[in-house]
Parts: sequence; C-alpha cells; structure tokens
Amino acid sequence: MCAHTQVRAQPLPSCITDRRQREYSCGHFRWIVSEWCKVYTTTHKRCRPNVTHFDHREELCGECKPKPYPPWEHMIKRPNKE
Repeated sequence: MCAHTQVRAQPLPSCITDRRQREYSCGHFRWIVSEWCKVYTTTHKRCRPNVTHFDHREELCGECKPKPYPPWEHMIKRPNKE
C-alpha cells in the first residue's frame, strides 16, 4: 500500500452559464457572460456554456483594430526594426 492518502474531490454541481456569442467581421468571436454562477465565483472553474443570444458586428474585434497613435508619435525616436 502507498503511504500517500488520496483525497477524492467531490463532483461539482452541474451548472450552466448563459452567454452571448458575438462574432465580428474579421471572423473572431467572443463569448460574453452577463453573470457568473455561484459555482464559478467560489471555485473559478468554468461551467458549461449555454449560448442564449448571437450577435454579429460589422466591425473588427479589439485585436484586429488598428492601434491609434497619440498626436506626438512623430516626436518619439524609436529604433529601426529590420
């Protein structure tokens, strides 16, 4: 027999979190949660998703949008990238 004691974790209660799926024109999509269930707030283990709404946006997601530069960008000397 092994000297280590095995502790069995109790199974988490099954829960479902309502989510909204948002798809952008660039092809990326995001799941937006309006409110996390009590199991997630205590354990930080995600529940099964339940997509209740689907949105399509004719815009780029945050990763694909061009980054705005401040008006003083031309005054900053940056090393050349090769």
